[in-house]
Parts: sequence; C-alpha cells; structure tokens
Amino acid sequence: MSLQEIIYRVRYALSILEPGAVAIRRFRCPICSSRLLLRLSRTEIGVRCLGCATSAVTLSMVSVLHAERPGFRNERVYELSSRGPLFAYLRREVADLAFSEYFDDVPPGEYRDGVQCQDIQRLTHADARFDLVTSTEVFEHVADDRKGFAEIRRVLRPGVGSWWRAPSARSGPRSARCRPRRGSCPTAPRSGRVVHCRRSPAGA
Repeated sequence: MSLQEIIYRVRYALSILEPGAVAIRRFRCPICSSRLLLRLSRTEIGVRCLGCATSAVTLSMVSVLHAERPGFRNERVYELSSRGPLFAYLRREVADLAFSEYFDDVPPGEYRDGVQCQDIQRLTHADARFDLVTSTEVFEHVADDRKGFAEIRRVLRPGVGSWWRAPSARSGPRSARCRPRRGSCPTAPRSGRVVHCRRSPAGA
C-alpha cells in the first residue's frame, strides 16, 4: 500500500468517525481474509474490514456472490466501474472481466487510459455476452434507469442475473438483483447521458 493510500484512508476514517460508535469484532473478510471488522460510525459505510478497508456494503455483495455464484471466477463478468474495492477484487479473481466508465467526451466503446467508455443506456456489447453483471453506486446516476436495466438484461445470458447497489433516500443503501425501478438521478442532464456525482467517496 502506498503512502498516499494510507494518508487517504486515515483522513477518510477521521471524516466519518463517531467516537462513541467505535468497536472491533472478529470477522473473516471474503476479500482479504482479515479477521477483524472495525466500526467507525453507525452507518453501513462506517463499518470496514480492518485489513482492506472495504465497507460492509461491498463485503455483503462479495459474500452473496460467493454463496449464490461460487463459479463466478470462471464466468464472463462485467463490472460497471474501473475503481473501488469490488472492482479490485474482481480483477484479481476473474479471468474474463470486462469493465468500463462513462466519459462524456469519449465515444461509447472507445478507450481512455485502458478503460472502455460505456453509456449504460446504450451499451456496445453484444447480446448475451456476459454471465454476470455487477455494479455499486452507478444506477442512481443514470438518467433513464429503465433503459439501463434493459441493456443489462440484453447483454446477460438468459437465465442469469446481476448484482447491483444504489442508495435510497428513504431507507439507506440497498443491494438487490437486477430489476427495473422508477426515477432518475437529479444531477443527470436532460440529454439522457450518464453522469457520475463526484462527491461520492472512493473505497465505498
């Protein structure tokens, strides 16, 4: 781990710290096999693996992935981002992994610095290309999420599914299998393009 990463983690930990909530318990991390879980605050984002600093939200997704799709390492997987602990874990574990980001000045399907640009509302991938699609903190930024979910369904093989997570204003973050929902991101432009909010902390 670089000095810059250590400094970032310490600063972020201090920014969410609730002294009265701090606690440590035994736990086996599904990502790094650390045996300690640290609670910095009384939120999902405030509960972290002490080894890899992954949040409880992502740890839950990986645990479900292990339980529901034990053969995922040999499948064609598409992660809708190119950063964060879930992406880093999939990149280590999955031989056939596709990933992307949205860049408003790069045509979908083209690359910037080794990362493919994709608009979730009009993916350039072929039909039934993937066995599994995962995402965290993406669909709340999609202007027309119905189009996005329809595209995810199109690129998945029949009979398989996706795991996604998006925050809910009323009840906090949720994780679920892919299903259409109503609504769109308030930061999305009227053009219908995908926008990523830059206020979201890294490492969630």
